[in-house]
Amino acid sequence: MADDTTFCRPCQRDFRTEKSLLQHRQNSGQHVYDCLRCDKHFASASAKEQHRNNSRNHYICYPCDFDSSSQDGLDQHDIDVHNTCGTCGLGFAFPSSLKTHHLTAHAKREIVSPGCFTPNDGASFDDEFSRLALSQKWAPGSRQYSEQRAIAICAEFKSQFFSSSQPKLKGYQDLCSEFGVPPGESIKECLARLKSIYVNIVDLINARRMGVKAKQWDDFEAFRNYTLQRRNRIPREVAKKAGGGLASLLQYLYNPQRKKTRVEKTNGWRAIKKR
Repeated sequence: MADDTTFCRPCQRDFRTEKSLLQHRQNSGQHVYDCLRCDKHFASASAKEQHRNNSRNHYICYPCDFDSSSQDGLDQHDIDVHNTCGTCGLGFAFPSSLKTHHLTAHAKREIVSPGCFTPNDGASFDDEFSRLALSQKWAPGSRQYSEQRAIAICAEFKSQFFSSSQPKLKGYQDLCSEFGVPPGESIKECLARLKSIYVNIVDLINARRMGVKAKQWDDFEAFRNYTLQRRNRIPREVAKKAGGGLASLLQYLYNPQRKKTRVEKTNGWRAIKKR
């Protein structure tokens, strides 16, 4: 009986090693639509893509189609393979180039003493956090850097819309007004209306700091692809735990088939309806 780890079911061929089998599946035209992680074969590219979108254990790197089983694995791949800047998303050929980029592009030229940080409300969030990270010696691209950035995004959002000095309903109504949506008379009404809004949370925070309007997206797929870029996303679990209304703007990105929707104009604001 053939060993499953070296046997190709579609071709009914047995290989000497797992490496030989993997090379065969990657190079053979018969296996263009294989999902190597799940050991499944599909008849078309669209069928394979639908499978990956619907499965919870697929985290895809869109530049190179790398498939990871976890968000942490995808982030590490981003760092190891693409040398990606966690602040602006630029990729570099060498890790040393990424380090130089961070020091020259995202950190102020003056020396900041470790542990010392003076906030600057007039700076963009990305510049402000890069300076904070430098003061705390959080290495760009590290897990600690990513976690602290997510926490900072949540805290910034909460301070902008949900300060302790005002009722929670007022925060949700302010969010509705920010996007041109008529504020609801209850939190439940506001939440229902905010779910029709496609806006990147990092962009929103930066826009508020700079006194401009954040971009609102009409095309969900374009919004999804933009937000999945490493510099534009925050972990959903962190956002949910943070409170402060941030969860009201979250959308399903890794499994969009869970919520097939269309956007319609209703009395001047957008409503999402189920297909």
